[in-house]
Amino acid sequence: MACVRGTVYDQFGAAASDVHVVGARGGNAVTESDGSFCMQVPKWQPSSVYALPSVDGEVGYEPVRVRPAPGSAASCGSCPNVVELRAITGTACATGALWLDGEPADGQRVEAFDARFPSAPVFATVVEDGDYSLTIPAGTPVTLRVGAGDLHDDNECASAPIPSQPVGDGCVQMDPMVCN
Repeated sequence: MACVRGTVYDQFGAAASDVHVVGARGGNAVTESDGSFCMQVPKWQPSSVYALPSVDGEVGYEPVRVRPAPGSAASCGSCPNVVELRAITGTACATGALWLDGEPADGQRVEAFDARFPSAPVFATVVEDGDYSLTIPAGTPVTLRVGAGDLHDDNECASAPIPSQPVGDGCVQMDPMVCN
């Protein structure tokens, strides 16, 4: 195992506490009051480190790639693998409907993935009465997904790509997603 440590910063550049941080290939931590975290991850395994999105959270965090160095110290204080997670500053919106077994869905989680980081959701919401509205990162292609896991898994019930959207208040209207 190797360590990865870092700091999470909110949209104002301040340290973000109580943020759940995950390594796509293993490891997790919760940030301290100063925004810092440290976790154990597999050595030599290129991975994404990301903050788990809270449902309808106002802030999503830009994932980062890391390749933990072998021989990394297990001690957080001397850990050489250091990353920063920063809030996504430019956002847009996506709205749509989700149908499950021929009925409007209710309670299913919809996640937005920055297409450059297919294992790291950045925003999330829950479907209510068949409809959802979700913050998405602007300026980069995004994939919406319903189902457990990441974009590499076959455990999805529905997904939809969204081309890069400009920053703004308008929402892109998605075609209905259907899960059977």
